[in-house]
Amino acid sequence: SNGGDSNPSSVLALAHAALDLASSSSEQGIPIDHEQINAIVLKAKKRLMMTGDQELRGRKAADAAFWFALAGVRDNGEKDEDSDEKELDFSLFEALTHICLEELTRFGKRSSCRAMDIMHIIERVAAAGITTETFQKLQKEAAVCLESKNKHDIAELDRRGVLKCLRRGEFELHSERSLLWIWRFSAKQRKQKQILTTLEKPLETIDDCKDDDENEEEVNETNGGTNNPTLHRVEIDWNDMFEDPSLPLVIDIGCGMGVSILGLSTLKDRSENDTSNNSPMLNSIDWSGCNYLGADLSRLAINFATRISQRWQINGRTQFIVRSGEETLEEIINTYPGKVQLCMIQFPTPFRFVSDDERSDSEDLFGDETLGNQQLPNNAFNGFMVSSNLLNLALSTLDSDSGRLLLQSNVEDVAVFMKNTACDIGFEPIKCLPSELDNTVHRQNLDLPKRMEKWMSIGGERAQGDIWNTVSVIPPRGKTETEAACLVNGTPIHRCLLKVNRINHRQFK
Repeated sequence: SNGGDSNPSSVLALAHAALDLASSSSEQGIPIDHEQINAIVLKAKKRLMMTGDQELRGRKAADAAFWFALAGVRDNGEKDEDSDEKELDFSLFEALTHICLEELTRFGKRSSCRAMDIMHIIERVAAAGITTETFQKLQKEAAVCLESKNKHDIAELDRRGVLKCLRRGEFELHSERSLLWIWRFSAKQRKQKQILTTLEKPLETIDDCKDDDENEEEVNETNGGTNNPTLHRVEIDWNDMFEDPSLPLVIDIGCGMGVSILGLSTLKDRSENDTSNNSPMLNSIDWSGCNYLGADLSRLAINFATRISQRWQINGRTQFIVRSGEETLEEIINTYPGKVQLCMIQFPTPFRFVSDDERSDSEDLFGDETLGNQQLPNNAFNGFMVSSNLLNLALSTLDSDSGRLLLQSNVEDVAVFMKNTACDIGFEPIKCLPSELDNTVHRQNLDLPKRMEKWMSIGGERAQGDIWNTVSVIPPRGKTETEAACLVNGTPIHRCLLKVNRINHRQFK
């Protein structure tokens, strides 16, 4: 497949090839060949020099930008070492954004160009993590084009504040509509269990996959630029990872595409008012004064997040590593010099739903057709990421006074299981603020997932009451792509914030 382009040499086809390469490597559990991806980027730049925007009509340039970003392209002015052509020393993302602007100026006001077409361009450029002045110009042009459309066609965009956001040039990766593109992509990727299975294979060819240089810019699979997935064997050099490793640490275990960490770590760079930045249940955290670490087993996801942090120049205190949750927390316990203020476990891949009397058989009560995902861990005690061992490590990791554990899931029985396991090993749930208890009626208006209905029918413990938050505990900019999809689709989200039970802490530590 060439990404919908019949010419295999086109920029769009090259973007698709780069993403295919990165995806394939990640699925096989092997390091992504950045040298090969950089070679594809150089081909794309040369093609742009030859053809300009002729092959990138409509939203094709936006698609290419998004696919290159998902592939983890550095975009730091790659040059062809065998050529003296300095004209290739330009930003691929900036060039593609400029073409989007030219295209929108050319056809955006035509009746054949729908409001949806305009928004798809904006959303995909934003989802690529592009934040340049050219993108701000593109947004303002999009607002002008949208305002030329039938009022009925843009009424919903206006109601949701999208037009206002575009006029100000403030649409970006963490805008809800951009997060949905990232969610659609990540939902298609292989599940955690498959990646874990791959990582258990012999490590015979790992050393052959090393990059020769630029280790500092590589995705952190371990310390020192190596690509060995047996990550627990090598210590992290925190001084090399963070500019100031003494700062409090915020961790996202199973961070996926990393957007929650990227959002929280850039709060200081935002002009958001106190309300949008507010997180009263976590008011002890100075978001602009923390280090941030995201850990996940998907090289593709970590690659995407790492490149965004590098392009945004926040990698001095925002890092992503390819590691399991246990290995990450063990390393932090043993070597991180600062305190850990927040550990987040958000929307882990759920285990298959089985009732108490059927757990030994690990049979899916829904049946294959209803659940529709044979890649799920068998049950809560076999293959599920959030084990008692993981939570015990989180307990030891967190600061005993100010440390907090955030558990979130869109699956009620999973959320209840995580909460109960955390309480069993020494955590204590924090009660919601009184103002949030008034929102409980909101859940009654949502379409309940079939799994949730089944859980209710067998009398399962409900994620209800004064410890379950109906609104986000962290600032809105910290929401994950999954949370954005849940909010749009009306899927209930179950959130619980916990602290270290100081009375029982010594017993479990």
